[in-house]
Parts: sequence; structure tokens; C-alpha cells
Amino acid sequence: MAFSSLLAQAKLSPSQAGGADWAVQADGSLAVAGTKPLLNLDGRFSALARPGQRGGLALANLSLSGRLKGWFLPKRENEASFTGKGSADFSTQTLTLPSATAQACGLNLAGSLGGTQILGANYSLGGHVRCLDGDPKRVLSALDMRPLKPSDRRVLTRISGEADLSLNAKGVFLTNITAQVDDTEVRGSYSVGDFDAPRQSFALQAGQLDLDRYRAAPEPAARGTGRAEQRPAPENLPVDEVRELALEGVLSFRSLKFHGLTARRLNATLMAHGGTLAIKPLSAGFYGGDLTGEVLAQAGQRDMKLRLSLAAKGFQAGGFMLGWAGKEYVTGRTDLFLDLEGTGATDSEFLRTLEGMAGFKIVDGSYAFAGNAEATPQKRAVPPGATPQQGASSRVGTPFWAASAKLTVSGGVFQSRDFRLEGPDNIITGRGSFSVADDTINVNLNANMPGVPDVPMKVFGRLKDPEMNIQAGMLINNTLKEILGIPLKPIKFFKDLLF
Repeated sequence: MAFSSLLAQAKLSPSQAGGADWAVQADGSLAVAGTKPLLNLDGRFSALARPGQRGGLALANLSLSGRLKGWFLPKRENEASFTGKGSADFSTQTLTLPSATAQACGLNLAGSLGGTQILGANYSLGGHVRCLDGDPKRVLSALDMRPLKPSDRRVLTRISGEADLSLNAKGVFLTNITAQVDDTEVRGSYSVGDFDAPRQSFALQAGQLDLDRYRAAPEPAARGTGRAEQRPAPENLPVDEVRELALEGVLSFRSLKFHGLTARRLNATLMAHGGTLAIKPLSAGFYGGDLTGEVLAQAGQRDMKLRLSLAAKGFQAGGFMLGWAGKEYVTGRTDLFLDLEGTGATDSEFLRTLEGMAGFKIVDGSYAFAGNAEATPQKRAVPPGATPQQGASSRVGTPFWAASAKLTVSGGVFQSRDFRLEGPDNIITGRGSFSVADDTINVNLNANMPGVPDVPMKVFGRLKDPEMNIQAGMLINNTLKEILGIPLKPIKFFKDLLF
């Protein structure tokens, strides 16, 4: 350590030696300003000074209290207070604090500490600490995370736990962590290395976490204004946070819920440095199937490039739809892939610049775009030549054997030329495009049914509230509704799925 100033004051008075050559009661204060690392320390002490084990000075009945600013503390929560009781021997450079407390980063800590080489560059402190209670909001601030306004007021209210602590010139290390944040259990290790350029490292295993409880509640829609539905204001992407982030580690969750979707046995490796964040690899169980992929982000001065590459195989679309859109619009065993990249300072800019490809394939499924209330149960679709499964459950909606499409994405516009759906009474093909950023859709479909001429259909207008145009008579319209299960009114499916 290097100091710019060090000021110590003490009141000394003789005391009973108790078998030692001498003893002095010392009560005083200490003020230190450090330059490497940067720190300010103000403390008070009381101790019985006597000869050390190897001569020199030792302190018995030591009592410490003080405040620390800087050093290993994070920028946003860079002040801490502490107390301790124990002993120190400067001849052997050892410190023993059977009882110690600290308040830092919104945490109230208690435990025991011991130290070696306490006056040298190779100092080391270690012990066991317990978090009696804490403020998760201040912990997030210490980790340079944006303040949250959760929809559930019961979250971000409690944190507790314990861990083994080690502190030396190379960093601060927490191992054997056993903690609870709200309703989520966390175990593992965490460290901050290199105080001059802090870098976080971790290996954490968590239980069940519902991130939707931590998301901000949607603002209520204005009533009585008579104005059309307004688009939500663009949300800023965390450009500054990603640019300053320095970390590496692995995370695992027994269950993680986000935007209504639940992933189980999720494992992710994270690495961030120099404005680049990589979540790679990423894997999880996903509605009876498997999810794999990676997320890459590169923060610039004002915007961020984000790439999303995900593949979900063999999952059940019904559960996915229920979680994501609130209704089982589509069921069936599904393969889905996304490989998309965009750049922007906000989410709307990112969506408008999307480039890449996507695709899906669903087998043995059904759809109910008219809503569950209007659909009637149908038997599971069985392709020609296949043997029906015993005990196969009925499904709500119109059954089909297979549905698939490949999409190219350019300038935020998703375009497909090969949509195809095959069912027991129909084959639907189509081509067209849609844009989430512009809230537009323009898709041409063609329905082929036995005993009925091909019926062209057009879906167009706003993606949130599209219109359907069918150039046919009432008989054809009724046939379409009965056989295809397509509603001849505004379709809410896209709004629920994409917005």
C-alpha cells in the first residue's frame, strides 16, 4: 500500500502488566488516506498494549470501529462501517477478531476474522461471515445494475446468508456461499479481483427465480381519451452498463421464468470485458424439449450490437404459447431456431435493424386462432398410414399433421416464401412478410380443400390488429371457418404473440 497521509492520536496510561514486562492502555484514533489503492480510513481503537510474542508490540482486549471509503468497495456503494473485538500482534503481523461486524453495500454483516502479514503487501484476512439482513436494491446498485421498479412489491425486500471470506491484495473472495434472496436460494462462490481494475468472477447455483415479479408493471391504458392505441416509448438498451462490465463465471438455475416462459435446469457461462458480453454456451430444458444457443453483445459509445442465436428442439408449443401469449393458439411438437443480429441504442432501433434468419417446424399439432372459447375439441391428427396412439388426448382447435416455414430477416422485416401447413382436410401454403418494429403484416395464403376450389386469402394491415380478405362467397366463408378454423374477424394472435 502507498499512503499520502497517515495521522494517529492516542492517549496512553500505565496499566497492570499481568506477568509481562510492561503494559499500557491505549485509546485513540487513526486517519489514513491511501493512493494505491485509493482509500480513506477513519477509525477509533482501544487496546491494552504489551510486548509481542517476538518482541515489539501486541494489542490485547482490542476494540475497533471506523468507516472506510474506496479500496475494494464498488463505486456506487463505496462506504462501509465496521467494528471488531479481539487482539493483534505486530511482531508476528497477526490479527484475531472473534467478533466483527460491518455494514456495506446494503448488507449488515457479522462474523469472525483472522489475519496474517497485516502490515505488509502480502496481507491476508479470512474468516466466516453471516449476513443477518440486507437490502437487495443497494446490492444491485453496488453491482452497477439499474434500479428496478418491480411489479411485485414483495420482492427486493430481503437478503440473508453466510459465506467464507478471504481478503488480500489480489481481491476479495466469498466461497461456500449459502444465501437467500427473497424466495430464491443461492449457493456457490463470488469474488472481485484486481482492485485497480475490478473484475468479478462467480460460480453460482440458484433455485427457482421468477424474473417477471421483478419487471416493472405495465402502465395502465388511458380511458376516455378516444385516441388510438399508442406505441410504447422505446426502452434504452444497457449500453453503458455492458461497456463497463468486467466479469466471468457460470450461472445455473433449477427454474427461471421470464416474460411468461419457464426454462428448467438452465446453465449459462458469462464473460464480459472491453464492452463485449458473451453468454455462451446457454442450455436449458424447455417445455419438454431442449434449448441451446448463445447471446453476444458489443457496446459502442452510443449504441449496442446484439446477436441472438437460439435453437429450441422438441418442445411442446402449447405450453410455450400459454406462457408467452396467454392462450394455446398452437399445439404440437416444435423445432424453432433464431439467428438474428441488430444494432441500436433502444429496443425499437434494434428491432428495426434486425438481420438474419429464423424458422420453425411443428408436427402433430393444432391451432385455435379464433380463441379457445370458440373452438371445439378435435381428435389428434394422424397422417395417412400412421397408427393412432392409444389414449391420444383430444385437442382444442383445428388439427394438422405438420406446419413449417423458413424466414429471412432484413431491415427488421421477416419474410417467408415457403409457409406450409398440412392437415387431414386442408393444405395451406403462403408467402409474405411482417415487421414488429413497424407493426405491419402483408401475407398471402392459399387454402386447398377437398371438393372446394382453391381459396386465396390475404392478411394485411397492422400486425397487432390485422385484417383478413377472402374473395369468396358466404358458402366458402362458412366452409373456411368450419374446416380451417380461421376467424373471419380481427385476429388477436399476432398481438398476443409479438407484443
